[in-house]
Formats: sequence, C-alpha cells, structure tokens
Amino acid sequence: PVIFNDITIDSADNIWLGTNQGLIFFDHKKETFEMFKPDPDGDLGHSDMYCLKFDTFNNLWIGTHFNGLLKYDDKSVLNSFSSYNDNKTSLTPGWAYRIYESSDGKVWIATIGGVGQTGINEFDPKTESIRPHPFESIFPGFQGFTAFVEQRPGEFLVSTGNAFYIYYTRSNVVQNTTLQGFPDSVYVFNFS
Repeated sequence: PVIFNDITIDSADNIWLGTNQGLIFFDHKKETFEMFKPDPDGDLGHSDMYCLKFDTFNNLWIGTHFNGLLKYDDKSVLNSFSSYNDNKTSLTPGWAYRIYESSDGKVWIATIGGVGQTGINEFDPKTESIRPHPFESIFPGFQGFTAFVEQRPGEFLVSTGNAFYIYYTRSNVVQNTTLQGFPDSVYVFNFS
C-alpha cells in the first residue's frame, strides 16, 4: 500500500505528496496525477519520500528515509545529497526528516539515526556545499529533535517533543529554554 508521509503545495497550487513509493505530483490545471519513482538501481533505491519543503526559489527539497536528500528543480532532474562516512562535508547519517530555509537562503536539514549518527546540516545553495553539525559534537547524548524554526539569524528554536532549546549556529551552542505559558504536557512535532 502507498503510505503518505508529507504534503505541500507549490506557488501554482499544484500538490506534491511524499510517499513510501516515491513522489506524487498533482497538476492543478490539468487535474492529473504523475508519479516520480526513484531509480531502484540508483543511490536512493526505494527510499521513502518523508518530508517536503519548497524554498524561495521554488526548488522542492525532499527528505528521504535512510538515504539522504533530494533537490527537485526541474521536472526531469532530481539531484541527491547523501551521507558518506569518509566525507566530512556530506550529510550527517540517518534519514532526512525536517527541512527548513533560513532567512539567509540556506537550507537546513535535520537527520536522525542512532547515537552519534544524528545532526543538522547547513546547505548553501549558492556553492552547493554542505556543512554538517553532528549532534554529538553540539550536545553530547542528544538523540535528536522533532522540530526547529529560525528565531533570529543564526538562532534556532528546537523542540525535542516537550522540551525546548535554542541552538546558536555560529558558536555551536545549545541552551535549554522555556516557552512562556506553554504546557509541559504538549509535544511539538512541527513549527509552521
């Protein structure tokens, strides 16, 4: 069965669905569906398309289950970014499960794996370079977070479910914080 993981709408009101069997596109004007399946012999194999995010240039960023990140900027082109053990400028290991564009146009990708295999990655679209921030180096013992959003340039509010932190990207420091009037019993899994 097809499992729907995420949905987003582009600037032309077309609908994009991330599924366990590929990417589904609904053309608003034509009222037709199109399915984009990963190449089974390629690096991404049969990866789940787990999370979807458009940036300000109308590129679609796709977080996949276990095998990295896809950038979709043309109907015929999917660029992939993956984790490589011997490359310190590749994505941190795990599956890409949150994508966010900061005010400076950089794309931030959260990955989650096991202990020591989780992180946040800073992608610069101008240079197409990735700067990984492994959680183990930022916050020892920290397994990952459920959501993040930019508060100010270089400063992210991070949720681990029911706990909140401020992550300062320039200094790689994490500081515990509270949200005034926010109940401890509510878990946050996404910021809009």
